[in-house]
Amino acid sequence: MTLDFEPISSWITSLSILVALLVFVLITYPPRIRHLPLARKRLLLSLRLLTAILLGLGLLRPSLKFTNKDEEKPTVILLADASRSMQTSDTLDKKTRREKLLQLLDEQKSTLNSLARKVQLVKYNFAEKPELVENYAPESPGNFTAMGTTLDELLKNRQSSRITSIFLLGDGAERSIPGKHISPVAAGKNLGKESIAIYAIPLGSTLRTADTIDASVEEILIEPIVFAKKTMSAKARIRTQGMSGRKLKVRFLYENREGKRQGESGTLEQPALGLNKKTELLIEPKTNSEVIPVELTYEPPVSGEFKVAIEVVPEQDELITRNNKKETLISVRKGGLKVAYFDVLREEVKFIRQINQSEKIQLDFQMVRLGADITKSQSAINSTWFDPGEYDVYIIGDIPANVFGQVNLLKLQDRVKQGAGLMMLGGYHNYGAGGYANTPLSTILPVEMNPSEVVPVTQLNIQQQITGLIRLEATRAGLNHFIMRIDSPEQNEARW
Repeated sequence: MTLDFEPISSWITSLSILVALLVFVLITYPPRIRHLPLARKRLLLSLRLLTAILLGLGLLRPSLKFTNKDEEKPTVILLADASRSMQTSDTLDKKTRREKLLQLLDEQKSTLNSLARKVQLVKYNFAEKPELVENYAPESPGNFTAMGTTLDELLKNRQSSRITSIFLLGDGAERSIPGKHISPVAAGKNLGKESIAIYAIPLGSTLRTADTIDASVEEILIEPIVFAKKTMSAKARIRTQGMSGRKLKVRFLYENREGKRQGESGTLEQPALGLNKKTELLIEPKTNSEVIPVELTYEPPVSGEFKVAIEVVPEQDELITRNNKKETLISVRKGGLKVAYFDVLREEVKFIRQINQSEKIQLDFQMVRLGADITKSQSAINSTWFDPGEYDVYIIGDIPANVFGQVNLLKLQDRVKQGAGLMMLGGYHNYGAGGYANTPLSTILPVEMNPSEVVPVTQLNIQQQITGLIRLEATRAGLNHFIMRIDSPEQNEARW
């Protein structure tokens, strides 16, 4: 037990205040009680002085400290990997990783014995879970390595033992079965919150020789937040060793959550190829050691949280395949809009295509080259553009109706009736001049067209073009629509 003081100010200031209180009592209080009997005067003066002393001690903030020495030794854990991967013979002296682990512990035996006199040294094997052992054996029969699960169990089952540090000896390969995976990083952070240090001691060689056959995904760059129906880019760096002249398939994988409840994981699958869906490509290294950048694209169909990955399909003679794939998590938000735009190459195109700068809108442009043989132009537009749910908005530029063909125009009519938007821009060969008067779109477009207005694509009819100013007259229904309100309700018609 010890008595400590922590004055509210410096010692000199605190003691000066205490002395001042005592002097103040001795000077001012006796004259006030001089008429009282001697015994009573002494009692009252003593009480006043005691009060002043107690106030002074309060300024010094005294405290009693009781110290109880903890005789329990801290616990240090040796955690050795006992999975089958530790039987790999890839060290420089041709020993297995497990043998190298035992050799390392034997070399440090004197140090460990000295440490055991100061702490409680506990030995564990681990593969699927930690297992307490008396001594380490050369065998390592574990089916897979679950470092995160192992560290988590050690933390939960520590009971009253005071764990200070964990020495983790292994090849650093985390391979746990789906559903039981706990991130080693997350488990390590939980141990850190309890002031438990982890020291990793890696075993096994990562050196590549001239005969090594290996491909690995070194980096994966994907925006963490994307929008549904908007093309997303997935970039990666592929490192190859000993694969000169081989054609390697790199593919983009997306989590399939169909039929899964919220919170359940789906399987990673390669989406089908398509427009803006470049989900696979071939690379061909020119040298034995090369780093090749790749870029794949995809359009997430719906919103939610999804796992994605980039993978190099393993070769048959590739021994190490765990580095062929890298995964990450993306958040797909609602609000994406897909726009299909058909036009010839003209000035307006570059401005309209700037819509793609928006993170919420994906505009796909189909350029059409017009010629005397209109059937060649028509074949350039695939009917899948007009499949249900494929696009939300359609923009038609200076394209005659014959380019689309009757089947595509009927499908476009159905899409508009289903709620898709349709916009037709001005030009020399659209509306009546493009032959749309005799098509299914004639009842949808808000203009009057005449079949006699058709102009062949090899000709121009300037007489049909509007060159002057046009005065727009709003209809009664139009004046009541909120888009047409450019002034107060009383002044709106006059402004028009």
